Amino acid sequence: MEIINFETLENYGVFDVFSSVRFAPSHKNFQPWRFVLKGSVVEAYMVKSDEDTRSLIDMGVILFYMEEMLKTIGIEKKWTIDLKDAGKYYYIGSFTL
Repeated sequence: MEIINFETLENYGVFDVFSSVRFAPSHKNFQPWRFVLKGSVVEAYMVKSDEDTRSLIDMGVILFYMEEMLKTIGIEKKWTIDLKDAGKYYYIGSFTL
């Protein structure tokens, strides 16, 4: 997965949201979430592990928090959830900025 640079996140006005999500707490402080930006679409992935059940709960919480944080900057949309196996990860869903 490619690292998205500061300028790209700033251009979409979401740098602060992603900075906050990066440090959000999770079970065993694992932070299983990974986000991929493809144009204006954010895709959410979860790292597979022995803690998948707890990590899925963490994913639900972080996606909810992201929606709420994005509302504060005028983006009032919802995640489209479509759980799929993606190798080392689970694809969780997408969000259009």
